[in-house]
Amino acid sequence: MNMFCGIEIGGTKQQIALGSSQGILVRRTVKLGKNTSGPAIRDWIAQTLGDLQKEHEIVRIGIGFGGPLDSVHNRIHRSCQIEGWEGFPLQAWAQEQFQVPVFVRNDTAAGGLAEYYLGNGRGAHRLFYTNIGTGIGGGIFTELAYQESSFGYVYVPDWRQAQSGRPVILEKICSGKDTEERLNQPGYIPASSCLSALDHVTFRDLSAAVRQNDVFAVQELDRLTESYGIALAGYLAASYCDRVVIGGGVANMGEPLFSRIRKYTDQYAFTANRGRYEILPSRFLDDAVLMGAIYLAENEELQKLPWY
Repeated sequence: MNMFCGIEIGGTKQQIALGSSQGILVRRTVKLGKNTSGPAIRDWIAQTLGDLQKEHEIVRIGIGFGGPLDSVHNRIHRSCQIEGWEGFPLQAWAQEQFQVPVFVRNDTAAGGLAEYYLGNGRGAHRLFYTNIGTGIGGGIFTELAYQESSFGYVYVPDWRQAQSGRPVILEKICSGKDTEERLNQPGYIPASSCLSALDHVTFRDLSAAVRQNDVFAVQELDRLTESYGIALAGYLAASYCDRVVIGGGVANMGEPLFSRIRKYTDQYAFTANRGRYEILPSRFLDDAVLMGAIYLAENEELQKLPWY
């Protein structure tokens, strides 16, 4: 049986899956922790996918890489999270390693492909797909092309600073990684919060505390989602997308996150945008990048789609 392979190269988690647009049939996942680096990730991919090739007929591979690509020289530009990727020829390396055609896009592009063609972006005229995870990415999908953007590097007011209006990039206050780092700073969480009793606070803990109506947790999520809503409203004013789909690990929080993002985006939205867009969670959530990478490998026509 011919199989298509999707690879997700992330800042925290690495995944390989085999399947088709109908679904994932085989999956391998690893978190390398403190050993995470470009060479270590490549070693894991080479060993794991090499073993899978002994059991399955893999005909093409799609890769979603967590960072910007240099499409002119067909290399990785760099990873914003992991050392050891600068200038690396990932497509050429994988094709030599596995002896099948390989197609590489960044992880947000892969996740957006899955949503635009298979998930909650289907039927949109102009889809903005964004992920909130270790980092924050985004891009616009239409029938004719995909336009990448560095959405996580949009500047918003920094509510952590005493000086009102001081700017900070969105990723630094809204990504899962940076939020967890903030929550674990000594003295940041007040003793009155149920989170103060935890040795190490995760975004999942914040989500649970919000559901318990913990005052600090609710305020923290409000601050985070207001910043995100400001950035998203500005992006919608510039792009006139009619649908926003949000994926990434943070999106697993569900309605407490999405109800606030919708509220703040509408609060700051340009008048011509109000009532002309919708904000939905990713259908595939943690599997979006894998499904998009598999779909890219499966559909040769997508490999001809212009990417800007």
